[in-house]
Amino acid sequence: MQDEKWPRKVFAFGKRVIAAYRKTQELRRLPLQERHQDIIERTERNMSLNDSQRHYVDDVTAQCLRDIAIKEGRSDVAPRAGEWLWKWRTRTGIQREYLEIAQYLQGRFQKRYAELKQEKQKADECAREQRYEQYKEWLSQNRRLVDRFLGVADRKVSLLDDYGDEKWDALPKEIQTCLLKFAQNEDDDGTTENAIKEALRNGYDWMVPEKYQWLRTHLESEFRGYHEKRARSTAEPEFEELSGTEFEIYLARLLKQSGFENIRGTAATGDQGADLLATKANRTIVIQAKRYRGSVGNKAVQEVVAAVKFYSADEGWVITSGTFTPSAKALAQANGVRLIDGYGLCNGSLG
Repeated sequence: MQDEKWPRKVFAFGKRVIAAYRKTQELRRLPLQERHQDIIERTERNMSLNDSQRHYVDDVTAQCLRDIAIKEGRSDVAPRAGEWLWKWRTRTGIQREYLEIAQYLQGRFQKRYAELKQEKQKADECAREQRYEQYKEWLSQNRRLVDRFLGVADRKVSLLDDYGDEKWDALPKEIQTCLLKFAQNEDDDGTTENAIKEALRNGYDWMVPEKYQWLRTHLESEFRGYHEKRARSTAEPEFEELSGTEFEIYLARLLKQSGFENIRGTAATGDQGADLLATKANRTIVIQAKRYRGSVGNKAVQEVVAAVKFYSADEGWVITSGTFTPSAKALAQANGVRLIDGYGLCNGSLG
């Protein structure tokens, strides 16, 4: 019985050997990339971002080629360890199918590496958006400080220089001051504040924490919108709430809206009786600004008369948020000085 089964077993084994041989031959007729998809896919799965390795894709391609060549029993044609891919291509005796698969692998792995980069960029962007939402919440918790910054920066930027231009150079300094005010609210024993001071002192902007870089950009953007809106505003302010400097800034804006040019402030000390100088229709006007609740007397008129001579101006004006005494009106009329009171100011009498 045993002898009868033996020939059948030998025959069945032979059929399996023949089938395996035929399959091997069929596989060998396929291109290398089709015969070794398992190796290629495994290599692709194991790829990662590697910015520190300049020729990462080439190195991955070379390793995959080595794995394929070894499986093919042709380790002699594989790139050697540490051998540049471009140098391997110049070797003599490299079969065409290996050169072709090298080109295929390099293109495929480059595409995969680009996908990995894109995936990381999306993940980073998502994480950044989440952080920015947290920063916005942090900003809203310190809204009073931001509003204070807007007011202070607006006053300083709105001051006109000797050429009649706003002092935008004051904005970066005010933003830095605001950053430090925020940092003082951190519960870290001054670590953040000192880090920002050090970075700003040495000009190392990249050392400023990301949250504060975002805050700096936001403060500048919000201020520009705030300042532009204030400049366009036609609403009359509550004069009692303005300081003397703020009243001058308000007048400068009003003059600009009324078509005056070359509007500029005078020195805080030694102004010779003028707070603002402006030009219209080739006529120079010296202006004394008086933010008063009550009545302005003779002294303001006398000072602007002197200022007209000092600045070689064509006209002298006194503008107040209040009123003028009868004697001030008489003195102004006698000297050709124009008086504009609070009522006239609110009703557009600067033309």
